Amino acid sequence: MGKKKKRSKKDLKRIFSEQFQSTVRKSRIKECLHPKKEKCSENIIKAHSIQNNKVLSKLSKNGNVIMPIPKSDNPFQLLTEYGRKRATVFTGFCGHHDQMFSPIEDGDFNYEIKQVFLYIYRAFAIEYHRKMEGVKQQQEMKKFNTDSIIDDFLLGITLAKRDMEKDKELFDAAILKNEFNILNYVVYNFDKEIRFAATGFLTPTDDLQGNKIQNLSDFEAKMSNLYFSVFPEENKSYAIVAALKNDESLTDYITNLKGLTQEEQINFINYLIIKGTENLVINPDAWYALTEEDKESFNYSFAQIEDFLDCPLTKDIKLKIKGLIYLIYEIDSLLIIRIQIGMMQTLHY
Repeated sequence: MGKKKKRSKKDLKRIFSEQFQSTVRKSRIKECLHPKKEKCSENIIKAHSIQNNKVLSKLSKNGNVIMPIPKSDNPFQLLTEYGRKRATVFTGFCGHHDQMFSPIEDGDFNYEIKQVFLYIYRAFAIEYHRKMEGVKQQQEMKKFNTDSIIDDFLLGITLAKRDMEKDKELFDAAILKNEFNILNYVVYNFDKEIRFAATGFLTPTDDLQGNKIQNLSDFEAKMSNLYFSVFPEENKSYAIVAALKNDESLTDYITNLKGLTQEEQINFINYLIIKGTENLVINPDAWYALTEEDKESFNYSFAQIEDFLDCPLTKDIKLKIKGLIYLIYEIDSLLIIRIQIGMMQTLHY
């Protein structure tokens, strides 16, 4: 028998890309998450998780924005241009029930409890929908790869989906009862328009003083989540951070967030974005103004952030890091990436 021909890097890249596209296609879920299923319209739509008319239109250039999500035909390129119509969309609502978000699509933010609920519910919805698809995707990946790491990913995402199902029960009940005061939350406002927007969630393991509040290795326990939405609006910017009132382990966490200075607020939101989401849209001018080195650093931060160990956030915003932490914020109308480098070094802000 002849020697088996070694595949080239180009062939391996093509095979991986084809497998990736296949798993993405087979993992798609079209399902309205609204609890009133009997009132659903016929078609599930590509619903925006960040306001299209108010926010994406403001951030886009020539109809495009930048997102840290690779497209299925090029899984090796992380930062990618997306058309405004495709950016932040997910198939998680029917056309009828997507209209529930009209108070935040059409009206200015006014701190009303229902508006806060809708911002946070929308942030929850896309993350829960991604967990649903993520479970399917890992199951598909097992057909191509029998490595135990796939089982680890599948276990982790299955547990996260289970925990978010508990959150969904509370969101659903609030919608059905039309009673929206179910959140502990804080709203930060800044007197400048940022050139990005984001939604996401984080499962904190430590409080702001670095004390342990929940243990991710306790598979039986339901984990408590922070949900957030960050967006520009008419010469201002807002960040909403919330937890369900039922998640009492985060009650003091939210209370402590209310006591941060504005600089600490900015640093905390930066931390949330880099740690808790890929649902981030960036203005193209802001992105392309960065140096190639900063772009590569940003790519690396999103690709590697989960490898960093021991990252408690203390009251005075000290981040103990191993490797790199990248903070995103807006100064003088330019998106800046502040890079701090250290090995188990404590950073003071």
